[in-house]
Amino acid sequence: MEVAAYLIDIDANTRETLALAKNCTDAQLAFKPEGKWSVLQIFEHICLSDAIMIKLISRPTISISEKSELIGETTLRQNVAQGRAYKLAAPESLTPLGAFSNIAEFESVFVRQLSELKDGLLSGKIVIDNRVYKHPYFGEMTISDWLNFMIHHTTRHLEQIRELNRECDAISEHSEMKTL
Repeated sequence: MEVAAYLIDIDANTRETLALAKNCTDAQLAFKPEGKWSVLQIFEHICLSDAIMIKLISRPTISISEKSELIGETTLRQNVAQGRAYKLAAPESLTPLGAFSNIAEFESVFVRQLSELKDGLLSGKIVIDNRVYKHPYFGEMTISDWLNFMIHHTTRHLEQIRELNRECDAISEHSEMKTL
């Protein structure tokens, strides 16, 4: 895929992420069911993941594939964004530590990171070639695979946030009805 096509996908994903973030209420941002991350923690996880992926695809490697994609966009979309029934525990380095206390802090980091990614793609610092880096679940992935994974990973978590927000709203509505 051409750089321009990735930039379009990255921009669309960024707009969707920021729109969702801006529409979260304070109650939704703070809502944290037992054993789950809060919305702010999920946004932090997205930033942590993006930072590692951007760093990864920016560096050289000796592993090169004959193909431009080893996994492919469709498989990544199906397994990452749509296959949400299957869950993996995040590695410790991607576990949120509470770095964000509000959406503005998330937005600042998120926008800066994606600007760096886009600048790297446009300047040629990040080249969409057949370099291969290992993913802990999918195995070897090319730069195209990693870029697609990054987008679908965010999409996966946006749906998780929407589910948490619906759960928070349902609990809030139930509580309001009990007080009437």
